Amino acid sequence: MFGLQMIDVVLGLLFVYLLLSIVCTAANELLASLFKLRAKTLATGITNLLKDGGITGLERDFYEHPLIKSLYKQRGKPSYIPPRTFAMALLNLIAPENTGGLDVLANIRAKVENLPDGSDLRKTLLILLDDAGDSLEKLRGNVEKWFNDSMDRVSGWYKRKAQFVILVLAITITVLANADTIQIAKALSIDPALREKLVTQARGFLEQQAATEPNQAAKPNNQVVEVSSAGDSGSATLAAQAASSGSPSKRMQNALQEVQQATLPLGWKTWPEGREWVNKIIGLLLTALAASLGAPFWFDKLQKVANIRAAGASPRDSQQT
Repeated sequence: MFGLQMIDVVLGLLFVYLLLSIVCTAANELLASLFKLRAKTLATGITNLLKDGGITGLERDFYEHPLIKSLYKQRGKPSYIPPRTFAMALLNLIAPENTGGLDVLANIRAKVENLPDGSDLRKTLLILLDDAGDSLEKLRGNVEKWFNDSMDRVSGWYKRKAQFVILVLAITITVLANADTIQIAKALSIDPALREKLVTQARGFLEQQAATEPNQAAKPNNQVVEVSSAGDSGSATLAAQAASSGSPSKRMQNALQEVQQATLPLGWKTWPEGREWVNKIIGLLLTALAASLGAPFWFDKLQKVANIRAAGASPRDSQQT
């Protein structure tokens, strides 16, 4: 019985961490959408690729190209550009004439060689041209790979920024809600009704996610949207859904409703005194750090503990029936 009680306490804490992680991730996405952070980060990456190409207004002309212009509205810039679209638009800007066959490659090479000797774009494109040989399709593929490799770095920039924002949000939300890990664990350990209610909620949440149709659409590498990954386990798809299904505002609303239904000991009703502040600060930091790890991480952990509990709880359940 004691072992099952401890498992329930752990499961309850994991569920709280999961809900807070969803709130933090959703809040980060709302901020990213409000301030167009994805588009700005992608624009920074494009600038790094085209900034000293030796062509006056190359970056401006790139965004005005019909292939690129169709990806975004008049105000703002795109948050995603397909690699092939980037390659076709860039090559068309450098060598607009379409003469067909090998003449196209010769025309592209001539225009690239006319770029200033100190141009990084000139050096890069000449390397890609040499590797392509006589194949225009291979040249496009090389440009696509160059773009993808650059966007991998851009995605890394965005993830680091997003992780910092999520950590700040986690600390802020944790402190405002007084979501103290130590306090919550104590409440769960001494209150069987609260413990059972939270376990039931957690199991219902997992069942709801399992019943949802998995999203099979894979996001391209250069979309610069993912902040955390779900890992390689079998629950990865469900974990991704728990963190990303629906709009950010809807996910935040659902997570907050789950927190309210749990009737957890949250909020600042009294202030700690003396040494109580030490435990309070430790408890808040534990929660904030946990919430910053992301919903997929805690979804996977919650599912594993729920499976252990289900295996251990069967004798007791059978006695109750």
